[in-house]
Amino acid sequence: MMHRGEGGGLIGNDQAPVHKSRKHLLGILEKGELDPLQTVSHRVALGDLNKVCYKFDAKEDAMQKVFVKTEVSLPKAPAFPDLTRYLL
Repeated sequence: MMHRGEGGGLIGNDQAPVHKSRKHLLGILEKGELDPLQTVSHRVALGDLNKVCYKFDAKEDAMQKVFVKTEVSLPKAPAFPDLTRYLL
């Protein structure tokens, strides 16, 4: 959480309060009733993050949820989008 000023008023950080329903959500995921991979719109390389952050902030390329591929990432899952490269 972030605080605003001395009064300590909270600033929203666009994060869902999943801690309230974590067990329920985990159960749905474990049963296969929800596929979180469907929310990933882009898969990008770590080295392209400068360009990706600009495009994400500018709401370009219909970016919603971005998976960042690193050297320790597992191989691409079938439901994931192909790697998009953004050359600087």
